[in-house]
Amino acid sequence: MVLELVYALSVCFCFFTAAIIYFKINKNKILSAHLFTWYLILCGISNLFLVLVSSGLIAKVPYLYKIPAPFTLLIMPLSYLYVRGTLYNDITLKKIDLIHLLPFVVFTVNYLQFFFMPFEEKVIIVNMIVEDPVNVFTIQNGLLPEWVYGLSRGVLFIIYLSFIWVLLKKFYKYNNSLSSHFSKTKRWLYTLFKLQSLYWIGLNVVFIIVSWQFNRSLELDNLLSFVVGLIVSIFYFVISSYLLMNPRLLLGLNSMVDIIDSEQAQVDFKKINQYFFHDKSYLNPKLSVADISSHVGLNSKKIAIAIISQGYENINDYMNSVRVSKVKNAIDDNLNNFSIEGLAKECGFNSMPTFYRAFKKKYNKTPASFMNKKW
Repeated sequence: MVLELVYALSVCFCFFTAAIIYFKINKNKILSAHLFTWYLILCGISNLFLVLVSSGLIAKVPYLYKIPAPFTLLIMPLSYLYVRGTLYNDITLKKIDLIHLLPFVVFTVNYLQFFFMPFEEKVIIVNMIVEDPVNVFTIQNGLLPEWVYGLSRGVLFIIYLSFIWVLLKKFYKYNNSLSSHFSKTKRWLYTLFKLQSLYWIGLNVVFIIVSWQFNRSLELDNLLSFVVGLIVSIFYFVISSYLLMNPRLLLGLNSMVDIIDSEQAQVDFKKINQYFFHDKSYLNPKLSVADISSHVGLNSKKIAIAIISQGYENINDYMNSVRVSKVKNAIDDNLNNFSIEGLAKECGFNSMPTFYRAFKKKYNKTPASFMNKKW
């Protein structure tokens, strides 16, 4: 019962995150985000099938049995295409990518005779599986023995994880950037690779435990199954949390900035920087991108590229960094006739929580502790 609950939670994580990506984050219909949405949906369906089988509920919907099987063979190809699309900002898939559908097509054809089997016969098979889950691996439902399907899943897992690893190593060997978005995306893709490896290993351990159940004690089976199920759920919980806290990771590596810092971005940043310091525009708490654009002659996209190329997350991050530096300089100049809040307002902040967060981010300490140490 506990294992079913664990898997049910993982299903919720999958579908919830997929819905958030589709309806909230991916408003510009970016290909890589679309691919990851379907990746999560198929993972959720796969885990939902495990819940139905392990809980015996599949007996109530026997016509669903084996339908998810071919679709699970698309999970790793989707992961690979997502990583590639994120790194290279793919707009569309290539014709050669149709080859990734081959395992899905093969096993769809393989199970056609089961899909169109008379309902009464299908109910008998499903009831046998509910009585003894080992029958999942022993009863032949298609043209090929069931072990061929299991072996194919394992081989595809190894192949595509290898593809992803080579893709990441090759890309980051020749590309680099000071952009924080670039660094965060790199950390996210490597984290996804590690979590995915752990997840797929855990899932295959579940299959091995079930298939060898007659050789093991029930207590050990339950313990191992719970541990692996917990790993699977943690995988989806971490992914959901990671993406919901950093939604821009799904918008592609190059969605706002070139991979390698360009000379044009440097020139544009100098214009923005000069406007900030020469005209002291940062002192205006209502300064907007539109104001900056009209003064420096750059559109909002070029401004974003110039800012991100210098390692800032966005224009607000840059403005707050400049303002915080001015507050710090005022503290260094012993302007103790001003309160901390007064200095922040003098330097363009109209929100104290924003000021405190920006100061802590830049100097890794609160303004008060910085002042106390200084004086």
